Amino acid sequence: MKRNERFEKLADMGCVICGQPPQIHHLIGLKYRGLGQKADDQYTIPLCHNHHTGQNGIHQLGKGLWERTFGTQEELLEKTNKKLKL
Repeated sequence: MKRNERFEKLADMGCVICGQPPQIHHLIGLKYRGLGQKADDQYTIPLCHNHHTGQNGIHQLGKGLWERTFGTQEELLEKTNKKLKL
């Protein structure tokens, strides 16, 4: 699936946690990218502002606390890909 096609489908899907309009989140972790690089587009999930960069966002709370609260990025990626039928 091409980047634009995946991102369009993610935008239509809504936040994987709450369903609100999403931003595209590239999974965080060395296994998804090289040092200092963003994860490949196949490792993306839709997160609303609040769950991405807002008060309850992964970039605010940190990966550990966020995953304990909302589920692991891997679990949410699997849920996302099932909805996208990938």
